[in-house]
Amino acid sequence: MVNHVFRADLDQNIASDYPLIYQPGNLENLRILLEDGKIVTHLAIAPREVIDHDCHFPVGMVNGVATDPDYRGRGFARRVTEDALAKMLDNGCDFGLLWTATADVYRSAGWEVVGSNGWAYVLSPDCTDHFQKSCAIRACDVETDLEALMSIYESHPFRTARNRSDFRALYSLPKIDVFVAESEGYIQGYLVAAWGVNKEGVVEWGGTAAALESLLCHLLSMWTMDRLQVFVPQGPSTMADLLVGKGCKERIPMEEGRGSGLKMVRVVHLRQLLEHLVPYLEQRLRNDESFSFGLTVTETGEHVRVDCAAGRVAIGHGRSDHEVTLTLRQTAQLIFGPGKPSSLLAQPGEIAGPLDRLFPFDFHVWMLDYV
Repeated sequence: MVNHVFRADLDQNIASDYPLIYQPGNLENLRILLEDGKIVTHLAIAPREVIDHDCHFPVGMVNGVATDPDYRGRGFARRVTEDALAKMLDNGCDFGLLWTATADVYRSAGWEVVGSNGWAYVLSPDCTDHFQKSCAIRACDVETDLEALMSIYESHPFRTARNRSDFRALYSLPKIDVFVAESEGYIQGYLVAAWGVNKEGVVEWGGTAAALESLLCHLLSMWTMDRLQVFVPQGPSTMADLLVGKGCKERIPMEEGRGSGLKMVRVVHLRQLLEHLVPYLEQRLRNDESFSFGLTVTETGEHVRVDCAAGRVAIGHGRSDHEVTLTLRQTAQLIFGPGKPSSLLAQPGEIAGPLDRLFPFDFHVWMLDYV
């Protein structure tokens, strides 16, 4: 049914495109609705851990929200989405995460578009001459190269946690090539290139600037599409510095890239989310400031108090002198952007400055991990 909706007339299959979801160990996270004795609506949850700014977030990534065309318009998608949110709460997720081209479908259930996931630099094949190859390039051998690639990947301050089986599955996806760059007998970097309908371009990379330059030189020499998208996070990175330094300055928001989509969040457990954010919030605090605020979500009634003093942050209960009441959608935007929190407040007052220093929190998910 899901292939009929999303993969009709394509040479791709939803199960092989997302092997971490459609496998027996994740069956309890595939939510379905039955009508007339058959599956007519489906939603898949991929429980993952997102790591960024020294913070770790259990997240429910959403995939394959589909209704049989003959059964649309009956509210089935909303029912299965509500069921999935309850399952995410049971799973201990901080928030739900999805990418879509149809944001309005999810807004009624409390989802909202948040800050960008990064940039897509757009390179044409004639950019090959901009790059020099100083490292030897070859195809990745998962059996012998996996340890080195895992080590490079895990050196990124932003990533989605993976076990060895996850790495093997993702680096063996259909319509994916993984290349490694070697120098003096050691792997110095790697690059994941994709040309599927759901992933296209350089969807993951890692290593030294020289290794990445060599990898791009190799890939551009063989790339047959009209352009090559290279996805990078919002902040500084080795890849972004390399591209700009080589004169490749054309870029678009990642959400506008092929195979991407708008990044949407639905807060599932506000207190737990803020507790996991503490390392980042403490980095943003001034040591000499002291303030507190309370945050209440209208739809759920959940209330959390945040106390900041002497460079430390405590998450608790109780009322504060500065109480902020927001909808689920506004709460997602306060925490994750794209704008400043003060723009969401009816009467910003003196809490506006501190909130704008703490938020928004930008996090990056490699496109290879998109579901």
